[in-house]
Amino acid sequence: MQTSRTVIGHLHLAWGRNQGLMKATRSSAAAPRRGLFGLLLPILLLGVHFGLTFTAAEHDSGTLDEPPNLLAGHYLWKTGDYNIDREHPPLARLIESLPLLLLPLAPAVPNPDGSMPAYWPLSVEFLYENTVPADQMLMPARCMVIGLTILLGALLWWWGERLFEAPSGVIALLTFTFSPLILAHGHLATTDLAIALAFPLALFCLYHYVEHPGSWRAVVVGVGLGTALATKGSAVVLLPTFLFILAWTWRGQPPSRKVFLQHVACCLATAGLVIAAVYFGDLGAFLASVKEVLFHSAAGGLGDNYLLGRVSPNGWVAYFVVAFLLKTPIPFLALLATALLMLRSSPQREVVTLWLVFPSALFFLVASLSDLQIGLRHLLPIFPLLCLIVGEAGGRLWRRKSLGLQLVLGFLALWMVVDAAKAHPHYIAYFNQLIGDPDSAIDYLADSNLDWGQELRHLEDYLRTEDIGGVYLSYFGNADPEAYGIRYLPVYFKTSRPRRGDPSLDLRDESKALLAVSATHLQGVYQPGPDAFAWLRTREPAAILGRSLFLFDLTDDEEAHRRLATIFLEQRRPGLAAIETEWADQLKSEAFSK
Repeated sequence: MQTSRTVIGHLHLAWGRNQGLMKATRSSAAAPRRGLFGLLLPILLLGVHFGLTFTAAEHDSGTLDEPPNLLAGHYLWKTGDYNIDREHPPLARLIESLPLLLLPLAPAVPNPDGSMPAYWPLSVEFLYENTVPADQMLMPARCMVIGLTILLGALLWWWGERLFEAPSGVIALLTFTFSPLILAHGHLATTDLAIALAFPLALFCLYHYVEHPGSWRAVVVGVGLGTALATKGSAVVLLPTFLFILAWTWRGQPPSRKVFLQHVACCLATAGLVIAAVYFGDLGAFLASVKEVLFHSAAGGLGDNYLLGRVSPNGWVAYFVVAFLLKTPIPFLALLATALLMLRSSPQREVVTLWLVFPSALFFLVASLSDLQIGLRHLLPIFPLLCLIVGEAGGRLWRRKSLGLQLVLGFLALWMVVDAAKAHPHYIAYFNQLIGDPDSAIDYLADSNLDWGQELRHLEDYLRTEDIGGVYLSYFGNADPEAYGIRYLPVYFKTSRPRRGDPSLDLRDESKALLAVSATHLQGVYQPGPDAFAWLRTREPAAILGRSLFLFDLTDDEEAHRRLATIFLEQRRPGLAAIETEWADQLKSEAFSK
């Protein structure tokens, strides 16, 4: 009995320390710290972030995943039916496609038997062959995502101010503002940025519940949880995260069973209502989407995970570690490492560990064990939490009022600003200085880490400047090159809707015969074989657009034209193959005559 009382006493003491820590945090947050300057700086940072993302949205051509998101959202708005594509929950898609309701679009039409045509090709047709140009659909949808990005930045600043002393919130916002990963996906009509907002928002709701448990705050937690689960399947990581946080918080003095069950019921019922509303009442579709995501993660990239020159169907445990180290600004890495080393001495150690470090580590672990490894964007939900970790440590260092420390922090901040400015607007292809030559990014990672089909507009500008009327094109993406004014002959296209280019195009009439190859194809990913373009590796590119689109001058290259003849024969285009063979024979004859 005495032992039992001792254990209970220790638990109550632990709970008391935890509550004291939370009260200290609330007391600190309640203190007025924001003058006019304290408000202007966050507003300025958010304004800069808006400008960077908006101009990046204007630059990037349509990326691989945008058409299916827009079609799914528009179709759900119009029909209330989400059977068209259940891979992802619909909330982000509904938000992004909302402006499309104002446009006179031709909707998707089911087959006579009521089924839908092949979804991905249909989505490309919806975006690029509709009654209005694709850009008039993409930009409004992207602006909705930019709005979510600004909300996320404001949430980071506000929560940083609530959790820690000034200027931690501003430092967290500054690292967020100039994060290339956030800038890369904070302007695209996909589900990635939306879950990056919903994940920390759900944790923020739980934090307020833990401060003052109550039925209404349990309802708010349910709203946050339901919103996240209705945004992307990876939000299921929140369930064990919530359980651990509550178990740790209540480890000394748990609530009564009645109160606990009441609050859990309020939370789950609210989450269910949010999900049902987003799915237009079809909870079966929600369960199907969860199943689809779990299957997709387990199935992996179907042989197309790429890391350091290797392709694998199952990925690597170290994939996200390598991607994180290479695609995260070095000053951010340095600040994050410093923050983790300083954590032991932090007066907010338990808050940082429980609310920021643990959710990030669990999410990172789950992602690393998944077989689906096609982009660092899958870690976007934890990047806001990492910004807060950096903000807490940076704020503590700044408050020491050491001129040396403040100069170092200022230098690291300036480094991030310059990095973002140099990368603009090619944020998808950003790599830090650890890879050396920026154009060597192709040797490290593929797909949405580098090349998502975003440089077609850049290619059109290049061709117009060089006065070249058309190219051979090996394109990875779902955008229609003709929508950007590009005449081309397709070579090993990876797109959801077959495209034949311009059969009348004869590149012998051009000043240069250029072959434009997406980096993902040049790496051998999603190709007939890993060496489909091995013959190009000995050739120096004439230009590299945005690090991700490689241009080769094949005008006087006999071997290259014979290679193209073989490819066109494989594609059952004998007319083009004959032209390439004739061209190669002519070059051989000219070389012999010399």
